[in-house]
This record gives sequence, C-alpha cells and structure tokens, in this order.
Amino acid sequence: MKILLSLFLLSISISAIGIELAGIFFSVSIFSYLIFVLFSLKTVSIKSIPLPGLFLLVFMFFCVVSNLFKQPLSSYIQPLCMLFFFSSLFLSNIYKRVDTASLGAALRYSYCAVVITVLLEVLFYLVYGLNPPIYSTLGIHGSSIEYYGMPRLRGFQLEPSILSYVAIFYFLAFNRISKIIHIPYFFTITPILLLVTTMAASGFIFLFYLGFSFLSSGMPLRYIIKNPFSSFFVVSIFLAIGAYFTQHILKILEKMFSIYDVIQNSNLGGSVGYRVHSLFEPFEFFANGDIFAKLTGTGFSNYSDYIYEKYKHLDYSGFASGDLNSILSAVAISTGLFGLVSFLLFIYFGFRDKSVSV
Repeated sequence: MKILLSLFLLSISISAIGIELAGIFFSVSIFSYLIFVLFSLKTVSIKSIPLPGLFLLVFMFFCVVSNLFKQPLSSYIQPLCMLFFFSSLFLSNIYKRVDTASLGAALRYSYCAVVITVLLEVLFYLVYGLNPPIYSTLGIHGSSIEYYGMPRLRGFQLEPSILSYVAIFYFLAFNRISKIIHIPYFFTITPILLLVTTMAASGFIFLFYLGFSFLSSGMPLRYIIKNPFSSFFVVSIFLAIGAYFTQHILKILEKMFSIYDVIQNSNLGGSVGYRVHSLFEPFEFFANGDIFAKLTGTGFSNYSDYIYEKYKHLDYSGFASGDLNSILSAVAISTGLFGLVSFLLFIYFGFRDKSVSV
C-alpha cells in the first residue's frame, strides 16, 4: 500500500501526461488512482465505513432521487459512477494502513517532482517561449497562459489553476502532518510561492484567507514586540521584493478587483463574469423554484438545460453552453437542498474525520 500511495502521489506531478481516447483525455493520475482505490477498497465492509463515507453514500442516494420521474438512468449513470470512483477512498480507513512517516516521505518526494516540473517549464519558456513544441513531443496536454505579458506557470498540469490546487493540497498536507512529524520549512513554505506563480483567482482567495487568519491570530504583533530589530529587517526585505515586483503585484490586484467590477455591473460575459456569477446561480434557482425543485433540483448532472434556457442569448459566456463553473452550484441546482446538505456534510466530516486525514 505504501508503494501504491507513493506512485499515486508522484503521478500528481505529471497529470497533464496521458492518452486521449474517443476525444476524452485520460491522465496518468487516473490510472494510478484507480489501482490505489482497487487495493484500498478490497477490505471495506459496512461496519468499517467512516462517517464521511456514510454521508457520501447518502449524497449519492439523493443524486438518484433527484432524477426520479425526471430523467432516464442513462442521463446520469456515467457521472454517478465517476463520482463514486473519485471519492471512493472516503469509504475506507486507509490511514490505518499507511503510517505517518511513510506518508510524509511520499508527500515530500512527490512535491519535489512537482517543483522539478515547474523548473523545467521555466527552462522551456526561456528557450522556446510559451507552449513549446517539446510539450507535444513529451505528450503533455493543456496549455500555458500569459497574463499581461507574464507567463502563468502550470508545470506539467493541464492549466495554471490546476497547479494552484496542487500547491494548496501540498501546503495543507505538509502543515497538517508537521504537527506529528518534523517537516523542513522548504516543504511548508514554498507551496505558497508556487501558488503565486499560477496567478489563479482560487489561489489568491486562499492566500487572502491565510493572510487574514495570520493577522487575526496576533502573532505578527507579538513577534514585533519581542523582536523589533528582526521585524524591521523582515519588513525591509518584503518592501524591497514588493518594489521589484510592483508591476506584477498591480496586475494581480487588477485581476482580483475585476471580481468586484463584475459583481457591481452584473457582467455575465468573459471568464471572470462566468465564474463569479456561477456562485450566485443557486440563490436565484431556490428563490424562483417550487418546493419540489428546491428539495430535489433539476436532477443530478442534468442542470445544463436549465442554464442554457436561461442564458442562451449570451454570446460570450460559458452559460450559453449550459455550463457552470462551481461544483457547489452544480450540486445545489441539480440535486436541490437534499443533495446540497448531504454533500456539505460529506465535505465537513471529510476534513475533520481522522479516518480520511492525518
């Protein structure tokens, strides 16, 4: 199991490498995860399922209920199976078979692999420019993006936002496990640097959350009082770095403030408008729907018709194709309050239950 876990975590660093079948891309991470899941679930029994796994089963039950008398089985059986596949680890007490030291070592090795891919991307960018031909040779899918002339790094992930999720995962994992075993500062701090290079909105929202939590804890003030000279040195370094990257910081802030503009002007077009307003869709759905729709939604994985009919007049928005850019919004609209509540409980206990995390 330790070897399978290490292989799965290592595959995260090269998730943009895989094969394409019938127009669908299958990442190497999917295959390694499938093997890991099959071995981890072979000893699962009803009595051993942890609390998050039970709420997962409840959520899947409401996924089926939401489609009863509305949509045929063929319209949602495939995504339902995929949901079970990607969340099935919550049905096992996998932590009992992997000790903390082995988990820490696997995380460190896989994170080093992620850092190497990012450094290789920087090298490719300097030699070949954005999206170098060598990516095609290596079978790396996805594309890199420039934001006002600055490359958004993605390593060997499908796009920069994926790298931001990977960085957040490692930051949380290392800081969580460091409470039990020693983890060098390199691993607990540098994921934040990776997060910044992606210039992803989700990443910066996470950074604002971390900054707010850090400042509200009172630690900076206590440190300044105890170490005034060291504090002055640290602040000077940050100001010098900030002055050097002034243009970059301004562009990042511009992207963040564009969210406010989108909300204020009710702009549904473009990537920012599409993503931001995806978060608001459930409120409109619950406000205007009847009691049956509020409780059961439009049917699991069958919200596209509802979104398309509402926004088909838009020319430059993801809504026009019936898509949503928020998993919570998709769950709320397609499965109603029954599905949303059970899904949120699944997430809540997934973070708190030691059966699924260290």
